[in-house]
Amino acid sequence: MIYGIYYALALLAGAALLTYLTAWYFAVPFYILTAFCLYFFRDPDREIPSGPVAVSPADGKVVAVKPEAAGGSRVSIFLNIFDVHVNRVPIAGIITDVRYQKGQFLRQAFTCRTEGNSVIVEFGKREGSYAPWWKKMEVVIYDWPLAGAAASLSNAAGALDTKYDDSQHALHVVISDVAEKAQLKVAAK
Repeated sequence: MIYGIYYALALLAGAALLTYLTAWYFAVPFYILTAFCLYFFRDPDREIPSGPVAVSPADGKVVAVKPEAAGGSRVSIFLNIFDVHVNRVPIAGIITDVRYQKGQFLRQAFTCRTEGNSVIVEFGKREGSYAPWWKKMEVVIYDWPLAGAAASLSNAAGALDTKYDDSQHALHVVISDVAEKAQLKVAAK
C-alpha cells in the first residue's frame, strides 16, 4: 500500500502543478491515474475463517491446480488489474529457522542468435557447486520452417539427431549435458 501512496502523491503533485499552470481539464488524466494508483495498491483487511484451512494467497482467478512431486499442489492464480495485488500467507505458521547455505547454486549463461538460415546457441561455462541431476538437455526452436535440419555441438563428435514437431512448427535437438563453453549450431537443410 505504501508504494501506491508514493505514486499517488507524485501524480497528485503533477496534477496540481498542471492545474495551477494551465486549465484544470488538462490535469484530469493525472487525477484519474492518482485514483487508479490508490485503487490498484489497496490492501483491504481479510477475515480468515477459524480452523485448519488454507486461505487463497491472492485475489484473482484460479487458472491451474497441478500436483507436485513432493506431494503438495501448485495453485496458479491470475490477477487482472482490478484485483487486489497483495500476496498473503495462505496458512498459519511460525518461522522457526532460517538457514543460508553458501555455494549451493548452479548458473550457466547462454545466448541465442541467428545467422542466415542458422540458429546458434552459445553456452557459457557452468558456475556453482550444485550438481545437476540431468544428463541430457533439449533445445526447442519454435517457428522452424522446415522438417530438415543439421545440428552440431562444438564439443561433440558427429551430427546430432533432430526431431520436427509439425503441429507446433518446432525443431527439437537433444544434446548431452553441457558444463563447459560450447556452441550449438542448427542449420536448415
